[in-house]
Formats: sequence, structure tokens, C-alpha cells
Amino acid sequence: LKKYGFESCDPVDTPMVEKSKLDEDKNGKAVDPSHYRGMIDTLLYLTASRPDLQFAICMCAR
Repeated sequence: LKKYGFESCDPVDTPMVEKSKLDEDKNGKAVDPSHYRGMIDTLLYLTASRPDLQFAICMCAR
């Protein structure tokens, strides 16, 4: 941050539930990991042209 002159910026909270499990859908049914990986791959591709999406997509990729 110092390198680019942002050392005086204040941190902000991220509106997201911490340590959320993404291995089940809303009904408690197990999610197919290969389908989920395919969705994440597509979203990661979008980060090249939409950097504003990068944080949220990377959190989903965890």
C-alpha cells in the first residue's frame, strides 16, 4: 500500500459470512464438486476483464 500511496486508507469490513461451507445447496443436498469447479473456472475467466469481480470470485473459489 505504501508503494502506491495508499497507506492512509482505512480498512473496511467485507459483507460476507466467515467460514461458510459451500458443499451443500440451500436444501442440504450435496453439490457435485466437478460442476462447482466448472462454474468457478468460468468466473475466474471473467476476472481478466472485470477486476471488480475478482474478490468475490476468489472467495467462492476457496
